[in-house]
Amino acid sequence: MRTNKIALAILLPVCVSLMAGCSSRSKTSDPANKVLLTVNGDKITGKDMKRELALRLKQDPTFKVTPESSRQELETLIDRRLLIQEAVRRRLAEKESFVDTLRNFWEQTLIRDLLNHVSGDLGKSVTVSDAEIRDYYSKLSQKVSFDVTRNVQKKPLEELAEQLKQGQT
Repeated sequence: MRTNKIALAILLPVCVSLMAGCSSRSKTSDPANKVLLTVNGDKITGKDMKRELALRLKQDPTFKVTPESSRQELETLIDRRLLIQEAVRRRLAEKESFVDTLRNFWEQTLIRDLLNHVSGDLGKSVTVSDAEIRDYYSKLSQKVSFDVTRNVQKKPLEELAEQLKQGQT
């Protein structure tokens, strides 16, 4: 682990400069696919790093990309890869509970994406007039009450209410 952190300290400035210089390079070679470092044979690319930074920015809009924050994200990526490698080594990815969890996540994500897609299509075809909106909101202000007490329960409830008034219960 210490060796990885030393390598990180050496490679971080190189990684940051590679990412910063991406726009000036030729478009034929994709710098995002450039391997920044390798963790036990598992490559971490500029694309991986950009994805992590973008995710962090999405989660925390106040996040600023600096050499220090880039270093921290790279360390997080390294730690995550090491943990995943250990979990795979222990064959945890083959456990039925893990596979079931993945299946459930996949299904939920697929259903969510379908609903988003369908709702986008419906949003284009459904229209509501101003009059319909005003009518809907005018009905919201009407008070509606319901008689939910059944006759067979009415007498015991009245007796209980009388007892409560007299302080007997």
